[in-house]
Amino acid sequence: MVGFAKAALGGTTLLALTSKNTRGSDSEMVIGKMKQYRATKIVACHEAFLPFAAYFCHSLSSTRLYAVEVVDPKAEQRLTHMLAICHMDTSAWPKNHVAFEILKFGPGEGEACHWFTQLDLAWIGNESE
Repeated sequence: MVGFAKAALGGTTLLALTSKNTRGSDSEMVIGKMKQYRATKIVACHEAFLPFAAYFCHSLSSTRLYAVEVVDPKAEQRLTHMLAICHMDTSAWPKNHVAFEILKFGPGEGEACHWFTQLDLAWIGNESE
């Protein structure tokens, strides 16, 4: 995983990021502070659900990566922080991609954003922070 990230990002100093906690809540939550990472290229690794530890990693461009604070508005306190990634160019995605069904648009008509779980990793160059 590290070797692939280094090769894909072209550097030796990498930063691995993940969501702190993705437990649900029975209460309303709001987005607090957001930090956008300056990375122009990202390697995303997602756990493959197999009987042994395995990850599917891929290199992404045309994406934006954010650290997002999740806040309890009543208690006015941070519950957790999560990573969100936005795919800014969906024009090369297949027309039947599940994201288009959910977002109600087609390839190239908008960006697709989603959360990273605690089991997902985003690798960026350390200078991108």
